[in-house]
Amino acid sequence: MKAQLIEEYGDANQFVYKEIPKPKAANNQVLVKIKACSVNPIEWKIRSGALKWIYRIQLPAILGSDLSGTVDAVGKEVRSLKVGDAVYTCSPKKTGEAYAQWIALEETTVSVKPTSMNFKEAASVPLAAMTALQALRDKGGIQPGDQVLIIGASGGVGMFAVQIAKIFGAHVTSVCSTANVEFVKKLGSDEVIDYRQSSPFAGKQKYNIIFDCVAAHSYSRVKSNLTPNGIYISTLPSLSLLINSVITRFTTKKAKKILLKKNKVDLDQITQFIDEKKLKTHIDSEFNLENLALAHQRSESSKAVGKIIVSVEH
Repeated sequence: MKAQLIEEYGDANQFVYKEIPKPKAANNQVLVKIKACSVNPIEWKIRSGALKWIYRIQLPAILGSDLSGTVDAVGKEVRSLKVGDAVYTCSPKKTGEAYAQWIALEETTVSVKPTSMNFKEAASVPLAAMTALQALRDKGGIQPGDQVLIIGASGGVGMFAVQIAKIFGAHVTSVCSTANVEFVKKLGSDEVIDYRQSSPFAGKQKYNIIFDCVAAHSYSRVKSNLTPNGIYISTLPSLSLLINSVITRFTTKKAKKILLKKNKVDLDQITQFIDEKKLKTHIDSEFNLENLALAHQRSESSKAVGKIIVSVEH
């Protein structure tokens, strides 16, 4: 099969598109024929070597977390899925291995694709939507009526965070650039702050949850805009955040990092939201697997609105 590998750390040109052995499904696994995958910032941060001191991988490696496709073969112990089923998942493998034509995964890590989405749309969902869900529900303890500030609301995690916060009954203020104000309003935001026009922390508004989806601000910068029991959540485990997460264990205001716990239960919950038409996605751009470097460059530009899709041909 064809796959994109990195053999050393570096820029997007490090990808090597080559033929490698096709995996086989073990007794408890399904072999998925991948139709689409997507690009997440964590993947180019791993590729560049920026995270090599805290997230070690063995090279050469196939990256890529999100994927959708069809079940091509099943192990003899598999009961819930069959050949031909349309599925999607966030790969539990350490490097992901979704930038390829096939992948073998344990049955318990794979979910049935939302019926209301095509394969490309489905591939845009798992990592970003589950990150948003776990940040708001588990780290933030979101409740109806909460005041929630979403920073980076037009990005992959941000667009799902806005919608999930609304599902939980929160009042959502979103932060984005001028060009994305209308997009973020259509996601359901109650208020939108254009950070090019004013700082989201300039006023006296207090928030129960501040979710920084792009790690643009520090806890020290935002804590005065938290309610007495407010929580700041960031997607990037920086040194300052790690220190503040320890310090704030002993204070009413909290600083927390979100590290995704990949699991089928949460992805099935996301699927339900999608099929109930409570959650939607937006595709910024589409590339094919052979041109994966261009997809990474688009993600690194920080200009993407929604998700970047990679189509996998066979």
